[in-house]
Amino acid sequence: VTLTGSSSIAVHATEQKIEDTKGKLNELQEKKKQADQKVKDLQNSKDSMGQELENLDAELAEISTSLTGLENKITEKQNSIRETKKQLKKAKKRAKKQYQSMKSRIQFLYENGSESLWMSLLNAESMSDFINRAEYVKAISSYDREKLEEYEQMCAKIASDKAKLEEEEKSLQALEQKTKEKKEQMNTLIASTKENISRSEQEI
Repeated sequence: VTLTGSSSIAVHATEQKIEDTKGKLNELQEKKKQADQKVKDLQNSKDSMGQELENLDAELAEISTSLTGLENKITEKQNSIRETKKQLKKAKKRAKKQYQSMKSRIQFLYENGSESLWMSLLNAESMSDFINRAEYVKAISSYDREKLEEYEQMCAKIASDKAKLEEEEKSLQALEQKTKEKKEQMNTLIASTKENISRSEQEI
């Protein structure tokens, strides 16, 4: 009886050990399953971030190209503005010179005009000469007015062109600033994505 009882206890202990071992095995298998799933999730996340990084790099390349184009356009506008300023300066000089010439002639005619003009007309050798001289004086005055008006119109047009170019330059510079800010944001996002990928690789 004692032997039978001992055998029964031993069998029960062995069965318990088997059950315990099975339980631990199941627990280990479940942990392995969870670990495998985590690795799979991390790999999927890494792949997804890798694709996102490629898209970000492509977008950054487009932004960089766009920024280069804007910088070139701004340079062109600045060159145009410099050239327009030169033209405006020259036109103003011509207008000022023409104005001074007309002013001097008017002053001369005013100070000496009555006598000198009449003497010039009275010294005409014939009626046709008299008419020619009168027309000449009139033509000079008319020419001065026309030229002055012409230069003033030219100055106004050049000044208008200059203002338009400067406005276009401001718009381009504002767009350039926005593009630079976007590029900076992209660089930050790319750096963050690379950091996340590196962290995922370490965890796998």
